[in-house]
Amino acid sequence: MAFPQHFLDELTARTDLASLAGAYTALKQKGGVWIGLCPFHNEKTPSFSLSRDNTMYYCFGCQAGGGAVQFLMKAENYDFADAVRELARRAGLDMPEDDASVRQGLPRKRLLELNTLAARWFHDTLSAPAGAEALAYMHSRGLTDKTARKWGLGAAPDAWDGLADALGRQGVTREELIGAGLCAVGKRGSLYDSFRDRLMFPIFDPGGKVIAFSGRALKADAPAKYKNSRETGAYIKSRTLYGLHRAKNSDRPYFILVEGNVDVPMLHQHGFDSTLASCGTALTDQQAALMKRYKPEVVLAFDSDEGGRTAVQKAVPKLEAAGLSIRVLALSGAKDPDEYLKRYGPGAMEALLSGARDPTDFRLAQAAAAHDLQSDEGRRAYLRAAEALLLEVASEAGRQVYAHRVAETAGVKPDAVLRDLDALRRRAERGAVRAAERAALYPRKPGGGAEEDLLRHMAVGPEYADAGREALTEADFTDPARRELFTALCGGVNAAALPEPAAALLARLRSTEFGALSDITWRGALEHLRKGQVKAARPGSDEDLLNLRNRLKP
Repeated sequence: MAFPQHFLDELTARTDLASLAGAYTALKQKGGVWIGLCPFHNEKTPSFSLSRDNTMYYCFGCQAGGGAVQFLMKAENYDFADAVRELARRAGLDMPEDDASVRQGLPRKRLLELNTLAARWFHDTLSAPAGAEALAYMHSRGLTDKTARKWGLGAAPDAWDGLADALGRQGVTREELIGAGLCAVGKRGSLYDSFRDRLMFPIFDPGGKVIAFSGRALKADAPAKYKNSRETGAYIKSRTLYGLHRAKNSDRPYFILVEGNVDVPMLHQHGFDSTLASCGTALTDQQAALMKRYKPEVVLAFDSDEGGRTAVQKAVPKLEAAGLSIRVLALSGAKDPDEYLKRYGPGAMEALLSGARDPTDFRLAQAAAAHDLQSDEGRRAYLRAAEALLLEVASEAGRQVYAHRVAETAGVKPDAVLRDLDALRRRAERGAVRAAERAALYPRKPGGGAEEDLLRHMAVGPEYADAGREALTEADFTDPARRELFTALCGGVNAAALPEPAAALLARLRSTEFGALSDITWRGALEHLRKGQVKAARPGSDEDLLNLRNRLKP
């Protein structure tokens, strides 16, 4: 939802950031600035501070920053709209009407109607001659006709405008087909189907309404194995879980999270009806928070290859931050849950689920498998890897339990592992304290050199915002966050409306004095920027060089 600027300005004015942040960490005033321990990461020395106007926060330790909206998003795992609603509730502000349908071009109700029409056509095509190849592929993967009906599976034929023609005859307009993402416009202005020659998987919202599609390619040389609908007013990929509409009603007390779309209906077909997937993307904070609404635990059943192991490492912190209990399925003898089911059967899968390990246990097992434990060198390497993992365990009791397991695996005494851990922990704490002290005593000039010097002038000195509008363009900034911040500063900025990277950058630029603002420092930064651009210009681009040099002239 897009909120009016005047509403966000009023929300910022009515929100006491010190009171909001003070509910999560103890804050003290020092030199007119509130400081404290960061609520978003463990630290011994305070590196979290609020701006002098009490509207922005920044942490020098983890580089988190922004305004009240970003703080609440990070503290409570809210999305942007939910954070705004909660702050508005606290401030006693009435929420503006939702204009998502206007921004997206089509009302959500109409988008759902169009997706339903498309889903019916895809499903009917699956049993028609044009869907024979998709049906054969579906059967080859072990999916039954009953599962196809239950999940609404369908076929996008190998034709340019099959769906466009079929829905056009039902009164759907060209503009609606494009607005719903079902069709696109070719170079010559003709309409063509977004999905062609694919097995189709409708994507449902938690209430069971079709909001998007995912198509699995039928040919090995297809540009992409999976193609997903673009985002619309009804579908935001980062907040959607494939299969949630069925998995949330399972009697199992946990979700089974898999990587592939085929895995979801396949596992449901065999009785594992709490299975879902993250719509072809890496797991997001919003998806983790969505799962937490329905069940307290997640079993990660990712592929057994290196990509799957990496996905586990990335997913665990997000799931933990959402407050979910986590176990990890150690697939052995198969590349994914689908293959494991076919090879060993539902009984073996049930036993595997019962024995799923917690994330630390899983990673320790991986470390053991990666080293030769029969050699002294291999055991030493395993101990180094395992002890690094145990440092991440928050509970001292938990560390002791794992230390005994590691010691047994490496063939050493548990006390030796515990002594190593204690020394490593103390060394890490001393390093963190020294780093925090250096950051507090000698704050570094922001990265990005001249670009951030110019942005700091515009952010702190309103008079330089006008100068920036005249002298600079988005193309002058090499980083997306800096470009976003420049655009916002040119139009008058409200931190609440900025994406997190740009909001954190603004908070950092306003958090510490990096020297006084002046016309001399402004001109110096501008000249430095232009000279760098001249130096970086490609040989032979005489016109570009001339333009850049002209811009350097007073």
